[in-house]
Amino acid sequence: ARRKQSAADAGCRNPGSGIAKQCRRGYSLLLLSLYQNPLPISTDFPPFRTLRPQKSDKGRGECGNFAKNFSFSFLPDIIEVVFRTTGKIPVYQQEGILLKRIFTKALCLVCAGALALSLAACGGKADSAASSTASSSALGSASDYDYQNFNYSDGLDEKGYWEGIRALDYVTLPEDFASVAIKRSDIEPTSEEVEEQISNLLSQYSSTEHITDRAAADGDTVNINYVGSVNNVEFTGGSAENYDLTLGSGTFIDGFEDQIIGHKPGETFDVNVTFPDGYSDSTDASGNAVKLSGQKAVFTVTLNYISESVLPELTDSWVADTFGTFGTPNNIYTVEALRAYYQNQLYTSNLNTAVMDYLLENSTFKSIPQQVMDYQVNQCLNYYSTLAGYYGYDLDGLVQNLLGYESTDDMLAHLESSLEDYSKEALLYQAVAESLDITPTQEQLDAYSDYKDTYGQNYCTMVALMDAVTSTLTSGAVVS
Repeated sequence: ARRKQSAADAGCRNPGSGIAKQCRRGYSLLLLSLYQNPLPISTDFPPFRTLRPQKSDKGRGECGNFAKNFSFSFLPDIIEVVFRTTGKIPVYQQEGILLKRIFTKALCLVCAGALALSLAACGGKADSAASSTASSSALGSASDYDYQNFNYSDGLDEKGYWEGIRALDYVTLPEDFASVAIKRSDIEPTSEEVEEQISNLLSQYSSTEHITDRAAADGDTVNINYVGSVNNVEFTGGSAENYDLTLGSGTFIDGFEDQIIGHKPGETFDVNVTFPDGYSDSTDASGNAVKLSGQKAVFTVTLNYISESVLPELTDSWVADTFGTFGTPNNIYTVEALRAYYQNQLYTSNLNTAVMDYLLENSTFKSIPQQVMDYQVNQCLNYYSTLAGYYGYDLDGLVQNLLGYESTDDMLAHLESSLEDYSKEALLYQAVAESLDITPTQEQLDAYSDYKDTYGQNYCTMVALMDAVTSTLTSGAVVS
C-alpha cells in the first residue's frame, strides 16, 4: 500500500507508464520479475523474505513469453520499488499525463546490474556438471572487483563513449544496419495485447472495499498489525500497524502468510516462523543485539480487514475525468484514444526490439574489451551488494537465499554469458553512433540533467546517446 500510494503521489498512475518503450528484452524480464516478486522498500519489517525463483524448463519458456507480453502499465509501481531498493530515488517528473523519458532507458540501465534476478528466474541454478564448468569462469571471483566503489560514470568519456575505446574496432555491423527490414506482422500489437494494457490500467485505478464478515483465504489482501519477538524479546523493526499483505505472495518468510489463512477480521493470534539462515541481527529496545538468523520467532498478529478491489467502468467519461485534466498533448479523452495510445506504444516498443535483435544477431564481434566487461560485472555486484543491505543480508547470504546459488562467485560464473551479451549490446550502440556520427540532441541531454549528480554526467550522456541511436535506427527501419 505504501508503495502504491507513493507512486500515486508522484503522479505515476497514468497511461504514460507505457512510455518505457526502450526497454530491451533482458531489462523487461528484470522488471517483470520485480513486479511478480515485489522487493521490500524498507528494512523495518524483518518478516520480509527473499523469494527463490522457480527453476524449470517451463519457467524459462514462460520468461520469454513474459518478456514479449510485458505489461508497461505496472511500471509506476515497479519504478518506485526499483529505485527505492537501489537507494537512488529520482524526483518524478510529469509532462501532461506522461512520465518524463528518464524512465525509458534510464530505468533499464539503472537496473541492468540486476539482470541476474530475471535470468535466475528464467534459467535457474545449474546442475553439478554445469557448476563444475562455471567454477572455471573467466570472470574470476567477486573479491577481484571493487564493486563497493562502483560509479556509473566510471570508464565513460564526455561523449558517452567507452573511454579510450573505438567500438568499430571490435564490432562489424551488417551492411543494412541503418535500414533494417522489418515485417509489420511481426511487430503489430494484437487487440488482446492492447486490451491487456487497458485491463492493467483499470487495476491501477481500482477502489478498495473492506471486508469483515468472512475468513481470509489464499490470494486475499489482508490488513494486519503485528508484533514480533524472539525468545520473548521484541526486536527493532519487528512490528507494524495497518500493513497490507497479499496471502500467497511469498512476501514474508515461510509459514507467515499460511497461518493467517482461515482467520477472520477482528481476531488476534500468534504466527510461529523461523528466520532463514543468513538473516542480519536486530536489536531490542535497549539496543542489545538480537540474533535472527535461524531463530524461531513469534508474531502476534491482528487481522483488521480483508481488501477487495473494485474496477472502474471503462467509459469515455471515465477516461476524460481521469486524464483530461492533465491537458495531455496525446488527446487521451476517450476510450478509443486510450486504445490508440497503447497501440502506438506497443508498436514502437516492438519495432525498437526487432531492430536491435536484428543487429545483435547479424553483427560480428571480434572481442569484448576487458574494461566494458568489468563494468558490467561491477554494476551487477554493486546492485546486489546494495540490495543485500536492504534485505538484511550480506552479499553471499542474499545470493544463496534469493537465487539459490552456492556463493556470489557461483552466481557470477553462471552469469558470464549474460553479462557478455549486455557488453555486446553496449558496444553496438556506440558502434552505430560512430558509423553514423550520431550525437544526442540538447533535448535528449536535458531529459537526464536531473540525474547527473547521482549517476554522473558521462553516464547520463551515454543514456541520451542510446536514445539518439535508437531513434535513428527505428526511423531508418523499413517496415513492410
